[in-house]
Amino acid sequence: MSQTRICHITTVHTTFDVRIFHKQCRSLADAGYEVYLIAKAEADQVREGVRIKAIPPDGSRLKKSIMALKIAKSIKADIYHFHDPELLPAGVLLKIFTPAKIVYDVHEDVAKHALGKSWWRPWKRNFFAFILNTVEWLSHWFFDLIICAEDSYLRKFRKRRVVIHNYPLLVEWNESSSRTKHADLIYVGTVRRKRGLFEMIKAVELLSRQARPVSLEIIGPFFPPALRQETENLLAQSQLSEIIRITGALDHTQIFEHIDRARIGLALLHPDSNYIHSLPTKMFEYMMFGLPVLVSDFPLWREIVDRERCGLCVDAQNPEAVAGAVKKMLGDVKQMEQMGRQGRRAVREKYNWQIEEKRLIECYQNLT
Repeated sequence: MSQTRICHITTVHTTFDVRIFHKQCRSLADAGYEVYLIAKAEADQVREGVRIKAIPPDGSRLKKSIMALKIAKSIKADIYHFHDPELLPAGVLLKIFTPAKIVYDVHEDVAKHALGKSWWRPWKRNFFAFILNTVEWLSHWFFDLIICAEDSYLRKFRKRRVVIHNYPLLVEWNESSSRTKHADLIYVGTVRRKRGLFEMIKAVELLSRQARPVSLEIIGPFFPPALRQETENLLAQSQLSEIIRITGALDHTQIFEHIDRARIGLALLHPDSNYIHSLPTKMFEYMMFGLPVLVSDFPLWREIVDRERCGLCVDAQNPEAVAGAVKKMLGDVKQMEQMGRQGRRAVREKYNWQIEEKRLIECYQNLT
């Protein structure tokens, strides 16, 4: 009996995107499926049992979508699993013209993402949000399964929907090992204004005026890219360059090494409509490495932090409140250690990909 052939498709995410490649594709390959991944790459290759089919990184989104559709049809997969809203038309065409099952993986609320583009005029934000919602709603009736990364996305769909959270892959870590801490605070993720960039900097500046300066490491790509130079200029002007370090984007293995050498993990996002109902994956990664977390005071986040007793919630748009919370946490080492242990235990027992992986495999078994 031949293997079930699965084809994942993305024209937006990187080839080795953690959710797509390291979690879903590798899990399915390990489960015995024949797995293909169509993604931006320089050349075809095979990694970790996954057959990667390259589409050029350059070119318009439409051109890449058409190319991905052609490659997908040539693979003759039993199941096509796509990850980008611009691939909705391709998903519909694959459903109409092939006998395959179609899976749409919803990574974010695309309409709310459009509404959050503050540099667009209001009419443009509302128009694109409406169009995206309409296209997504009409298209989803063609698909055999909708996978949502968050519980809040379920309400958008009416058939064959399931939540598979983007919880972290468990990694081995020696809790008792002695490690030199390189940073008091760490932030990992896309660096944007509305993700608390300047509030974090201001909080560190406030603390630097006190007896013990606090160090901060910022890891991730800047959006827009010009924001990095603006930030570096601000740090130089404020004489904070020695205690606030910007590393840029790193791969996930390097990120884990940096998290392992920090004291407190930050996720201080503004109350954007696309954030308040979504769980930050990095919060769980901080917890996995035994870091207490300091996060935005959103009801969904507070519910987890309070239940697991793994950190504090704060008004992320108030640098004074952030500075006060940091000072409180760093001033009680025993409590920080206890928060770290409780967070790590929670991730190992509840919030990890190994649990979500079982749900993914079950979904595929039901499709075949």
